Amino acid sequence: MPDVKTYHRPQSVEEALRLLVQKGQAGAILAGGTGLLSRLDDDVTDIIDLQAAGLDRFDISEDRVTVGSMTRLQMIVENEAVPMVVRDAARNEGPNTLRHAATVGGALVGGDWESELCAALLAFDAKVTVQTAGELCEVDLEEFVANEYPDGIVIRVSFARDGVAAYERVARTPADSPIVAVVGRRDANGVVKLAFCGVAERPVLLTPGELETLDPPGDFRGSAVYRRTVAGVLAQRVTLALS
Repeated sequence: MPDVKTYHRPQSVEEALRLLVQKGQAGAILAGGTGLLSRLDDDVTDIIDLQAAGLDRFDISEDRVTVGSMTRLQMIVENEAVPMVVRDAARNEGPNTLRHAATVGGALVGGDWESELCAALLAFDAKVTVQTAGELCEVDLEEFVANEYPDGIVIRVSFARDGVAAYERVARTPADSPIVAVVGRRDANGVVKLAFCGVAERPVLLTPGELETLDPPGDFRGSAVYRRTVAGVLAQRVTLALS
């Protein structure tokens, strides 16, 4: 269990970065706080809270939605400019009380293998902007969830608004975390992307042919074989809905 001694509430991203660099491995970023404790290293002594850093903007353009990393999940659910599939996926991240605290940035940094929101954003060509000590970097969400991004603070996430989307999931109950979920999108150029969660260590983009190569982690809700089979069925349904 970490022995946290100091709480910081920087008023800007620049101040937060300075603190993060000064504290090094002893500093941890706090977003919504709903999943931080489970990810804290034992040597963390300082918490850097981003609530006052101005990262909760919500911008809508004709073809993209851009949200600050501190945007609460419930804001995604309630905004009618956001594609319905993304709104539904955000709703399935947890109960209402959690969605009012949890943030978009926190959900993506957490990289939960069952995150339907992460899968939906993969299908909608999401890009993540990270502020490092020296520059502003934009990476595809696919690279981000694979931990292929520079050290820094997540500033914002943008994703497409166009195209046709479909969404299928299997869970023990409608309110439960998914065993497997598939989000598909056909963009304005006719390109189809399928994003999966519950079949790998993180949400992934796959083609139907790649499903055969999967060896999903199994648990008490479903074996690897079950998850791979269900993923194939759901992918067929989503593909049919997009045709």
